[in-house]
Amino acid sequence: MLVFVGENAGVSNPYGPPEDRPHQPAGDQTDPPGQDLQQQPHPQYPPAWQQNAPGPLPRPVPAPVPTDPAGAARASRLARYFALAVLTSVLVSVMRLPYSLVASVVGLAAIGVGLWALVVAGRAHVRGGLPAMLVAGLVIASLWSMATAFPLLALRAELDRQACRDGALTVTAKTACQAEYEKNSFNELRDRLKKRS
Repeated sequence: MLVFVGENAGVSNPYGPPEDRPHQPAGDQTDPPGQDLQQQPHPQYPPAWQQNAPGPLPRPVPAPVPTDPAGAARASRLARYFALAVLTSVLVSVMRLPYSLVASVVGLAAIGVGLWALVVAGRAHVRGGLPAMLVAGLVIASLWSMATAFPLLALRAELDRQACRDGALTVTAKTACQAEYEKNSFNELRDRLKKRS
């Protein structure tokens, strides 16, 4: 039993096409399916009003500037000095105080040489891995210089730690020296900040 309710009561399928539309019998169809799409004229590209209009001229691609061989050789030589200065800074930082304080100065000198090498490489129009290596090395050298400059901020605590570790004979004593150093360096930095404000 079919029960029709509401406004769709007279329609068997509310989502289907209306049933009262006249249908063309299948035998009367003269054109193949899709023929009506082919009969529509396609628009011309570009439109008629733009066909003779002057368009923007293509920009000429500039020829690559040739690399200066003498400048490239100078830049690579400076890059070697830069790498040597960074390595020297790393090796000097492992020495005892006051020698390890020289590591930050050597790191700053390495940054200067690296910047100089990058400028020379740019002026010589060097392409490839050298400029990328110099930029990466400058980032590393900057971070390293900041890390080696930290003992300058808490120099007294660093000297106390070195004296304590020289007298420590056991691992427990060395661990106690490290804990005391961390506490003292924090207090020294806090006192310096209080003096500035």
